[in-house]
Amino acid sequence: MNNNIVILNFHGIGNPPRNASQGEKDVWAKERLFIDCIDFVASKTNMVVTFDDGNISDYSIAFPMLQKYEITGYFFVIAGLIDKKGYCSQKDLREMRKHGMIIGNHGMGHKSWRGLSDEEYAVELH
Repeated sequence: MNNNIVILNFHGIGNPPRNASQGEKDVWAKERLFIDCIDFVASKTNMVVTFDDGNISDYSIAFPMLQKYEITGYFFVIAGLIDKKGYCSQKDLREMRKHGMIIGNHGMGHKSWRGLSDEEYAVELH
């Protein structure tokens, strides 16, 4: 029996809605690719779908697809970007949670946690 879990992670779907850096643009998935991936994941029991950063595409594209296939998504949002243009709002996140999605922390400002001072680390986590 294979007990391996496969984690499929997305950072954004479609076209970035804001002036993203090239590095960020490179990790966004085209919408067709995302749909094909979710079609595939729907037939599997050993796959988990996660999303980083809290981009608005999590709510506008991913959430409806996950609901359609009754897949629980894990959304790790940057707390300091909630309600900012191009990112999920508090209302979006509450709606997703209400429908069974898991909402987690991806830090306050998307900083690398390595090398942070105690004060900076506290800000990222609290």
